[in-house]
Amino acid sequence: MSQATSETQASANDALQAAADTLEEAGRRRLSLKLLALAAATTALGMAAQVFRGDGTSINAFLFLDLGLSHEAARGIERAAIGAAAGAAVLALARPRWFLLAPLGVYMLLEALADRHGGGHAFSEIAPPAHALRYLTPLALAVLVATQRAGAAESMHWVLRLGTAAVFLSHGYEALLLHPGFIDLVISSGQNLLGLRIEEAGAAAALRVIGAVDIMVAIVLVARFWPALLWWMAFWGLVTAFSRMTAYGWGAYPEVLVRTTHFLVPLALLPSGLPLLSRRRRSRTSPAA
Repeated sequence: MSQATSETQASANDALQAAADTLEEAGRRRLSLKLLALAAATTALGMAAQVFRGDGTSINAFLFLDLGLSHEAARGIERAAIGAAAGAAVLALARPRWFLLAPLGVYMLLEALADRHGGGHAFSEIAPPAHALRYLTPLALAVLVATQRAGAAESMHWVLRLGTAAVFLSHGYEALLLHPGFIDLVISSGQNLLGLRIEEAGAAAALRVIGAVDIMVAIVLVARFWPALLWWMAFWGLVTAFSRMTAYGWGAYPEVLVRTTHFLVPLALLPSGLPLLSRRRRSRTSPAA
């Protein structure tokens, strides 16, 4: 009798633990989705701010130079497209739906491809991986809210994890090869924030270290899920995004907004990756069959 009672109690405890784990995983999923939705919306608003204030974009250049449209027609198409995509992405903050998120992902992907196609600036040939999170974030989120298929969450976790690694790897490569824009960011931010006069040689040395670290963390991120690494990537993504304003002033805020994925996506990967980490730990501690 006591053995049966013990087995019943153990089964009840297991059921309670399973229910608690399910609730905890549901909470982590909601947190990840909210962070991804916020990242998508702020990216869209940053891109819209650039377009509506007349900053040059690669889609505009493609419409004008490659398709031969007039300036007015190219600008009108570009504004209509990003306006609709940004409005939908903001609506998705309150009510995530795949059809509200997919247009932004498509627009940002086309912008990255047009950037690579048009060239005209340093490292434009690696624009698709360098901008990967700008289009993968809304597209992955669209998949997550559209399907309850088993394994979808883990698949999208890996999509965003690889996208994050691609961004850091690309920027590390640019830093190692001394991207002129990065040199300016280091020199101007040092002067504006700390009153330091950083020579170009000093900025170049700093960039080589930064580039090596970025490449290293990108490789480690692909190899294993390590929460401390994601916290570092979120911190560094925040620093580098806001360096646009520390270097060029408040008017550079759209440049910060379009880079919010660089720090919000690593944060979103933390709760979405914890089940993977838990399974890995359980597999290590479970006795061999």
